Amino acid sequence: MKRSPDRPDTSDTSDTSDTPDMPDEGSNTKQRLYEYLEILSAYRLAMNTINWDQSVCGAPAAGVSFRSKGYGVLTREHYRYLMAPEFRTLLNEFSLEPDSLEGDIAREWLVELARIEKIPKDEYTAFMTYISKSEAEWEEAKRSGDFDSCKQHYQFIFDTARKFSEYIGYEKHPYDAWIEMFEPGMTVEKLDHFFGQLRDEIVPLLAAIREKLTSSPERYGFLSRTVPREKQKRFAKRLLEVSGFDLSRGFLGESEHPFTNAMSIDDVRMTTHYYENEFVSAIFSVLHEGGHGIYEQNFERELANTGLDNGSSSAVHESQARMFENAFGRSSSFWSGLYGEMKESFSPALDDISLDAFVEAINRVEPTLIRIEADELTYPLHIMVRYELEKAIFEGALEVEALPEAWDRLMRAYLGVVPAHHGEGVLQDVHWAAGLIGYFPSYALGNAYASQLLHFMGQEVDIDRSLRTLDFGEILEWLKFRVHAHGKRLKPEQVILEATGEAFDPRYYIQDLKSKYEKRYGLR
Repeated sequence: MKRSPDRPDTSDTSDTSDTPDMPDEGSNTKQRLYEYLEILSAYRLAMNTINWDQSVCGAPAAGVSFRSKGYGVLTREHYRYLMAPEFRTLLNEFSLEPDSLEGDIAREWLVELARIEKIPKDEYTAFMTYISKSEAEWEEAKRSGDFDSCKQHYQFIFDTARKFSEYIGYEKHPYDAWIEMFEPGMTVEKLDHFFGQLRDEIVPLLAAIREKLTSSPERYGFLSRTVPREKQKRFAKRLLEVSGFDLSRGFLGESEHPFTNAMSIDDVRMTTHYYENEFVSAIFSVLHEGGHGIYEQNFERELANTGLDNGSSSAVHESQARMFENAFGRSSSFWSGLYGEMKESFSPALDDISLDAFVEAINRVEPTLIRIEADELTYPLHIMVRYELEKAIFEGALEVEALPEAWDRLMRAYLGVVPAHHGEGVLQDVHWAAGLIGYFPSYALGNAYASQLLHFMGQEVDIDRSLRTLDFGEILEWLKFRVHAHGKRLKPEQVILEATGEAFDPRYYIQDLKSKYEKRYGLR
């Protein structure tokens, strides 16, 4: 998961006319614009560092109040610079430049500011303060499987989200306002069509595969063999090195829910979670977060500290993560060059397991309860469950207190499985507790974007050879030139069009799934 684009906190309730010291008045207008951006980036760095410390570094619970006060001071000052009249004047001036970097910077900031200004400051403050606490309490609720202890948080967050939709505005559906935050130009109407296409193809295919399944669970039992955390940690770094992530400009830590947080182009941090009896979980989460991290490291240098040093959208970001996790990380070509090394590193856990057996196991179709452990075919069904629940809440068709029952019903309908407790059900994801309403569709869209990008990459790059030789140079060069370097200068539809020469078309994704799994399970 890529943490959401930084949303400026408005925790200051003082009069913003009492502005802080501004950039040097002797500077020319371009210099002054960049001075503001540098100051805003410095505050963002400090706030992100506090968040990282609390999520990853085991900051003591007793220090929450002290850290919150410090965070409040930083966010107050960040907001005051953000809303400074001169900064707005500079943005308005440069936004008139159609083709310059400064014009792109200004237009991006103005869109963000226009959204924030529609929300009453005290309500926005309450929301941002609340989610900083609810995320920490969610961790304990997930471990215990206690939905009641988290229900009040979900209620407040969804109630506030619906209220903010009315402030921000939308054309057809209140959920659109939140979807737009993560995927510009996307709407419920478009997503209904997209998910409808997937549902029509995937559900029958999954049913056909289930009829063909004959192997016993013991066949893949080796995936539950014990691999000590330290062995997994060493191999995780090897995976990042092989895939092209620069560890001299990044870091891999641990957290309850894997995520990536870029402090800057040269300071990209990510996390995973190691399970000693489920070693493949960390393998694929590291490849996934590594895809996010490589994207962050490959922005053009001129975008640093401008607000454009971020992914085009959440779905484009997820396309990179899912590409490395699935298209590369589950391929026999990739493991043909790396399995022997992993086998030795994890010995004796895999001593009697062949490459073919391992590749078969990591590509099997098996409906599971946990989204981040789902196979490629059933994964979008997990996203549909979350999308339909969020949409129903915005429509008023579902109450938050009924989420667990609705979750179980949809999981049974789409995947044929039902959680034994809420920790492996409605509480498994951090997104709702963190206020990331509308993010989930990005995962499915990211899969579809990745398929289309890979189709056209394959016309210019020998992907199979690159994977077999563990040489990602040509792959990374293709991605950097066509996707990564642009940051937020291009909208998602522009990224896909310029990289592939075609508008977004989910049929590439659907065909990839059908081709892979119909062949694997003898359905054609």
